[in-house]
Amino acid sequence: MSDDDQPVSDDKLSALLRTVSDDPTFRPPSRDRIRESMFAEFDAVAGESASSELRELPSVVPIEMEEDHGRPRRGSSGSAWLAAGAACVVVLVLVAMASLRNEPQETDASVPESPLTVPAADEPAALLDLGSPVSVLDDTTYRTDELIDGVSFEGAAGLRLAALRPGLIVMDSVSDRGDLLARITLFEADQEEVRDVIDNAVENGQLRVESLQFTAGARSLPREDLTVSSDGVADLGCTEQTECLPLVAPTDDLDPAVWAAGENSLVEVKTADPSVFVLVQSTSFPNPLLGQAFEIIESLQFE
Repeated sequence: MSDDDQPVSDDKLSALLRTVSDDPTFRPPSRDRIRESMFAEFDAVAGESASSELRELPSVVPIEMEEDHGRPRRGSSGSAWLAAGAACVVVLVLVAMASLRNEPQETDASVPESPLTVPAADEPAALLDLGSPVSVLDDTTYRTDELIDGVSFEGAAGLRLAALRPGLIVMDSVSDRGDLLARITLFEADQEEVRDVIDNAVENGQLRVESLQFTAGARSLPREDLTVSSDGVADLGCTEQTECLPLVAPTDDLDPAVWAAGENSLVEVKTADPSVFVLVQSTSFPNPLLGQAFEIIESLQFE
């Protein structure tokens, strides 16, 4: 077509395309292979778009054009390009439609989204110091600087903080009438001094010792169950639970001492200078507080 030719109207161009498409004499030999190649490319691209949320459209559809040397051209080159171009447009439109079907849809604001679960932040440990009042504890985490260089532990529901002073924590289990049922005492002491008190009482027939093992998780600690003998009650003049056999130099009735009528379990939880001991005691057999006491021992963290 030259510059002087009149432009072809849309109707004539449509008729020409239909003629080219329907007349086999205008169909280039490579047309079928080109169509198969383009539709195979479409199938591959559509398959990828179904399995991926984000995808880039192919920028080029590979088309191979072969020149037919076995028959006259008869001006079919232009018609072949028109047919191939029309086919490319159809393929690209179909690919674009498949891509739009797989685009992520906008979230409907009317549909509530699943709430995010935010991990609860660990609550800070409750501080116990010399100003802490005698009060009922719960199962929260407590810490204090009054023992060794600092220690934290899990409390046990129902225990009452009976005493707190440097090197000593006393927690009692008390009945509704106010009677003392059981006691957990954490205290600092020289290991050799405590050992001497126990060994001397055993040698004099005043104390019986059963050596056991306290095991919880990865921790394994020696435990001694201490029982005051009848001779010990007479020799030591045991009239009150806390006045029978003191394990350290006594200052008042809250210092650690072996009870005569009761169960006494001693665990050395930290060997140092001084060591840290836990004494678990009960007025009844078996000790109802022993399970809670072992949970406290297992939770001990020294700074």
